[in-house]
Amino acid sequence: MPYGAVRAVDSEGGALVIELTDGEELRPTAFGASVVDHFVRSSERAAREVRSRLRELPEGEDTGEVCTEFRRDWASEAAAVVALVLGVIALLMGI
Repeated sequence: MPYGAVRAVDSEGGALVIELTDGEELRPTAFGASVVDHFVRSSERAAREVRSRLRELPEGEDTGEVCTEFRRDWASEAAAVVALVLGVIALLMGI
């Protein structure tokens, strides 16, 4: 999503919240207030990084097109399939 389409960003309760210029709020699942995030504070770091980039935008930056749908990550898909296959094999072997 283009930075010009972002109005504000926050990390409330450990979850990243991105407010768009059209008023829509996005809460990326990768920054969803997990137990790990409680210790490493990745949502807060992501919010700081986005805020710093927003300050660097030239005046009148084009918002471009915002796409808020899921994208495939083939490496993750392959890892999930391998884990599933190995799980089935372990079940069949009685492990």
